[in-house]
Amino acid sequence: MTHAGYFEGIGGFSLAARWLGIQTVYTCEIDEFRHNWLKQEFSNATHEKDIRETVGHAADIFTGGFPCQDISAANPAGKGIDGEHSGLWHELYRIIARHRPGYLLLENSPRLVHRGLRTILGQLAAIGYDAEWDIFSKCEFGFSDIRKRLFVVAYPVQKRLDCDKVFSRGAYQKSRKMLEQKIAILGQVSGICGLEIRNVPIPELIQSDTGLPAGLATDEIKAYGDAVCPYVAYVVMNMILEYENKINN
Repeated sequence: MTHAGYFEGIGGFSLAARWLGIQTVYTCEIDEFRHNWLKQEFSNATHEKDIRETVGHAADIFTGGFPCQDISAANPAGKGIDGEHSGLWHELYRIIARHRPGYLLLENSPRLVHRGLRTILGQLAAIGYDAEWDIFSKCEFGFSDIRKRLFVVAYPVQKRLDCDKVFSRGAYQKSRKMLEQKIAILGQVSGICGLEIRNVPIPELIQSDTGLPAGLATDEIKAYGDAVCPYVAYVVMNMILEYENKINN
């Protein structure tokens, strides 16, 4: 399968896709630091910056962590899905309607349920997509911060299975087990920590007095701070693969 990441940030979805054997063929990210990182890390993909100026790229799975500034609880006066920043969803929808991916995976603040999800579901239904959604927290994966995020997965209605869904308990448990096995392998080759010690905060690893240029350190901190956690992305994307396997079998 192939993956196109919109509002891709520092590549949380793309990293998860790589671990699952899914090829990232395209990213769109307007921030200069993150855009350049994606170009270096996924050099075989096509990379663009401004979603307002692109027609996107076809792929089996689209992902999009579109801006949450107008949706988040941190901005109670935000205008939701029609706000200046979060309203960029409509640009992604334009690209979805053009390419009709097999799966769409969105990530945003849980407050999207009350500040735009109905609009998104209506627009997707208008082009023949069904959808599911659920909330996942980083603390479920052993991290110290809660960071609850809403994930919406949509697919053409003909993919709907009467007796199953993407966000099933069985698929979640299987995907979690696969993640733990993957982390163990990654840890052996790259020193990545296992889930059991992820709840220990190590703030000194990322700070502006590490010897890095101050601007670079600030860019890194911001990029990590609002990134899609690749562990969570791995589990959710693998649940999509499990669902696709059921359709094909």
